[in-house]
Amino acid sequence: SLEECLDCKIISVQENLRTAKVLFFNNIEIDFASTREERYEKSGVLPVAYNFGCSLNKDIMRRDFTINTLAINLTGENKYSLVDYCGGYNDILNKKIRVLHDKSFVDDPSRIIRALKFQVRFDFEIEENTNNLLQQYLDNVDYSMPLERIKSELRQYFSIEKKGLYSKIIDTKAYKLISDNPFI
Repeated sequence: SLEECLDCKIISVQENLRTAKVLFFNNIEIDFASTREERYEKSGVLPVAYNFGCSLNKDIMRRDFTINTLAINLTGENKYSLVDYCGGYNDILNKKIRVLHDKSFVDDPSRIIRALKFQVRFDFEIEENTNNLLQQYLDNVDYSMPLERIKSELRQYFSIEKKGLYSKIIDTKAYKLISDNPFI
């Protein structure tokens, strides 16, 4: 089994998405996933996954931020080399958070909280165009979206042990994802 071969423990498996979270002996967690495409049928709703086993490029283009698009070649001539279609490696080096496409926050508004989470957790900066798209969405929030994903991201965001978390929500106006009133 994988656990015996690699001295690891499978923490969770999501059969419907064909993903697994694995904890290795050195306490490093790695998510393994089959390639897939996704489409959003409505803003804020979980996407519909399809075309499992598609090309890596198609899989990468569905992701939220460039820093989450890096992959490692596991076969072939370039085995163990970095695959970086979107400039994610440079964005990590430059501490930038950048979306892959202009509809990113429309498709999934919880990405706004995720961007703030990366900003606070890693001391990254939200890239200018990404920040403009974030603010455009917050100026026209679609309140018909389900709030479960927003709540989940907020729980993770506020579990970060750093000062100024609430201030960042106020300053960026991300509170608008829930209400026009920042004190509700």
